[in-house]
This record gives sequence, structure tokens and C-alpha cells, in this order.
Amino acid sequence: MLPSAPKDVGRHSEIFTSALASVGFQVENRMRLPKVDHSVVVLVDGLGDLNLKSAGGHARFLNQQKNQPVRCEFPSSTATSITGFATGVRSSEHGLIGYSVFDRDTGSIENLLTGYADFNGGLERKAIPNLSDEFLTKLAVIGPSAYQFSGLTAITMTGASYIPAETIEDRFTAAISRAKSERHGFTYLYVPELDQLAHRYGFDSHQWLAALENLDQILAKSVNEFPSNTGIIVTADHGIVDVSEAGRRMLSDSTQYIAMAKATAGDPRSNFVYFNDGIGFFEFQEMMFEEFPGQINVLSFDQLENAGWLGKFDSKFESIKPDAVLLWKDGLAGYDLRTAKPSHLKMIGQHGGLSDFETKIPVIRMRAY
Repeated sequence: MLPSAPKDVGRHSEIFTSALASVGFQVENRMRLPKVDHSVVVLVDGLGDLNLKSAGGHARFLNQQKNQPVRCEFPSSTATSITGFATGVRSSEHGLIGYSVFDRDTGSIENLLTGYADFNGGLERKAIPNLSDEFLTKLAVIGPSAYQFSGLTAITMTGASYIPAETIEDRFTAAISRAKSERHGFTYLYVPELDQLAHRYGFDSHQWLAALENLDQILAKSVNEFPSNTGIIVTADHGIVDVSEAGRRMLSDSTQYIAMAKATAGDPRSNFVYFNDGIGFFEFQEMMFEEFPGQINVLSFDQLENAGWLGKFDSKFESIKPDAVLLWKDGLAGYDLRTAKPSHLKMIGQHGGLSDFETKIPVIRMRAY
């Protein structure tokens, strides 16, 4: 049975709009942030609220701050959540509904995180305006240069100026400088390193913990260097769970699965399944329960929508809407080797599911917030 979504699911999309409102832009301030001269939103990719709390000894400063966690929506995936942040709406409206999708119109898999030819390719995929389109003169993104001209940046921060900075410390130095010089401005600081390390080593690894400790120390040192009326929020797009080799389930080893499923997309923790002609949902669901007893939930997008995990799905995205979603139990993930890259099988840290570890994200207020 699918539980009803908690009331805070999808509230990650309120963070940027509320931060913009706090510096005087005419958007809704649902978080009721106080007025400030400059707002800085630090998004730490993959730093779930429970990941942060479980590593308290390595992040003493962050764990001592005012934290009011919320949940991202389903799936707990980077492209979905970051686009929700940047547009202020749910994935059912902005269209980046997961890590990847199968488009029935083109007959191909589309990677919604990295599958764009270039910046212009992202602009072509962009379905709705983002917040930077309206407030472009006052917004800046600070992140690694590798993302400056990416397709996802085109979709999420089209009108913002991009300030490349390779290290976390350099990004905070740039953010401090901008807060001092740009009154009524907004700065988005992106930290991808923890997510990258979690995928490679797991969030319980010494590599991930060392990176978190480094971030914590930089934040502790930097906060008071910002002007006193600067509002700072530290948040994330999703959390992480670790999947060992023993937790991998090979969908493509099942002859029945291959016979029923035309394509598999999405995340390993939440596979999107697209049926071959003539296959019904309940027929497929029964087969999966027999193939993977006690290990999986098989749901439709309509069920996820009705339970509140998704917003009302826009019909213009019908060609990419999955016929079924496979939600794996704790410690498990599914792979279809017809489409999964070999590198995917090497990833320990995973996300995409409905667990608290994956969906709860911190919303830590500092300085003038």
C-alpha cells in the first residue's frame, strides 16, 4: 500500500521563491522569511537531512543551526528537485520528472540530467520559465565551471549570471564578495561534491564524511564574513541511501520482464517502466511480485499523484509518462542492462525513492534568516 504523502512533500519548491521575496521581489514568501539586503541559498547536492544528522560528529556547526527540514517530491532525484527549486513548481508542471525517461514519440531514452547536447539543447527542452527569467538582473549562480554551459543550467538558471569557482571555499569567497556589493540581490551557490562522493563511495565512507567536515568548517568560518543583513539558507535536493552489490537486482535477467517492458528509465531506486503493446498494469504488477517477492512496490503515476507524491500531471508530458514505477525496498535497486550504463552498477550511494533518507532535506537558516 502506498502511504499518503506527508504535507511537506514538494515544499522544496518554496525555498527559492521565498528567498527572492525576502529581498523585495514580488513573489510568494511561503516560508515567511524576513526582509534582508541579500539572500544566499546554498544547495548541497545529496545532503539529506538524515544523512546530515547521522554524521553529527563531522558537521557540528551545521547540526547546531536552526533547521526546519522539508521533503522534496518524487522522485528524489537531482534534475527533478533542482528544476523544482528554480521554477517554484512541481515536476508535473516543469516536466523533468526523473533522472531519465523514455519518449514514446521518438522511441528513445532521454537523460534529463546530462543528456543535452549543450546549453541550447537545454533551452529546447525547457518547458516553462524559471525564476531567473523574470529576475535576471539580480540573480547569480556560483558553481564549478563544468556546469556553466550545461543543458540543466539552461533550463534552471537561464537568465542568471554564472560565476565559475572550482573549490567550495572559492565559491563562498565569491558569494561573500557579491553579498557586499549587490544590495537586494540573490546568490545561488551550488555544491555537487558530496553527491559525487556518495555515488562513488557511499555516504558512510570516510571520503564522504571528510568532504562534509570540510564543508562544515568552511561554513563556520564564512558565515560571519557576510554582511549582517544577509540571509543564508543551506539546503539540498535529495538525500542518499547506500546500496551494496548484494542489493542490486537485475531486471534484464528476467525473461518475463524483458517480454513485458519495452524500456526502463528513471533512477535505480525508482525505475520507470514503459510497456510493450498489449501489456496491462495489473498483469505486470503480478509478475513483478512473483519475480521479486517482498522486495518491491509496483505503482502507477496516477497512484503517486492521488497519494500526493506528485502534482497533477500535465497532459503535454503524456509521451514520457511511465506505465509503472518500481519502488525498491530499503537497500535495493533495480537495473535493466539494456539501458543502464556499466558505471551505474558501480555506484553505492543512490536516491530516487520515497524513504525519509532520500526525501527529507535540511532547510538551515543562518545569519539574518
